[in-house]
Amino acid sequence: VNSLYPTAQIRFKYAYGPWQYHTIENEEQNHRACEELNLLADGEAIERCMFRVDVKCPKDLITSYLVERNPETKGIEHNLKDKMDQWYWGSELIEAIILGYRIIKVYEIKEFKKYGDIFNEYVMKCWNGRNANPKPSVINLAYKAALNCLTGKFGQKSHPTSCVIYNAN
Repeated sequence: VNSLYPTAQIRFKYAYGPWQYHTIENEEQNHRACEELNLLADGEAIERCMFRVDVKCPKDLITSYLVERNPETKGIEHNLKDKMDQWYWGSELIEAIILGYRIIKVYEIKEFKKYGDIFNEYVMKCWNGRNANPKPSVINLAYKAALNCLTGKFGQKSHPTSCVIYNAN
């Protein structure tokens, strides 16, 4: 049995559970929030949050890392323009900051109470079900279909790799 999805999903942690909004109401709060994000103050605290921000894009990148939603076309655009009033997960911002992006304004933060490995139990149950019911059984195919449901946005989490994007300056 071979499947990429359980391998990818079992290693990641996600924000989940009850959440609350924090609105940045003045320049002092904005300055503090930008400074904490740009200095990567606390990884887990940042990864439990989504941020509505303005981000300055470095001018020495060859390809974009952060994408933005075009309000007119409703589509996703990859470009090297500064990002204005966009929502990003904390994990996306951490990677962007490493690449040279800078947070210049924080409007609001959506903070989730919990952060953890929410798919491990599900993945292991399906994985064991596939192994216990070899091909070509219907049960094996049902477990495979259940594992395949873990594709999409969940698979876009940032994780350590042997490759990175960097500039020589």
